[in-house]
Amino acid sequence: MAAPQNNPLHRSSPTDGPNDRRFSSAGILRGLFSLVLAFHFAAIFLHAFPWSPFVAKLAPYYLGYINVSGQQQVWAMYKSPFHFDPRFEIEATDTGGNLIKPFGSSADWQPRKLYFVESLLMSNEEFAVAFIKYIGGQYVLADSLKGRNAAGEALQPALGLKEIRMRMLKSSAPPHGESRMRLNLDYVLEKEFKVSL
Repeated sequence: MAAPQNNPLHRSSPTDGPNDRRFSSAGILRGLFSLVLAFHFAAIFLHAFPWSPFVAKLAPYYLGYINVSGQQQVWAMYKSPFHFDPRFEIEATDTGGNLIKPFGSSADWQPRKLYFVESLLMSNEEFAVAFIKYIGGQYVLADSLKGRNAAGEALQPALGLKEIRMRMLKSSAPPHGESRMRLNLDYVLEKEFKVSL
């Protein structure tokens, strides 16, 4: 016996009408969009990993998309894992042979000053030499403006600067799993610019 047409408990089958299709175009578009979104996040997720054999096998499948979509980034965090942070120094020798620091101790430098000196050492030598000469000029100018002491006597002028050096030093870090105590932590000269005045 057929169910009455106006029975509220009667459920129509998917083939009852022209609009009742198994896959609607909106459902297909939703599914495609979900797949594209999943691929996008998977590609970015894999690209954020450090390079490894696992990532190398999957790279041909997602790197093209990363490049075309403008997601390409270069990660240098693990580029030199076997070195401690470099140290930077600006030292001068006066005509009496005394070692002085006309730019102050690097341990007291503000981050911007440290980044500035680092960028000079990493860039063109011409810029670094110009800055070294500027430091020498500022040191001589500051000394000439000292004036008199509290008793009214003229202050002794400092000896002139003979040479100024800007240096970057590095120290090796221990291999993974080894104690720092086993390693010689002496910093060795990596790069230097100097000017004789």
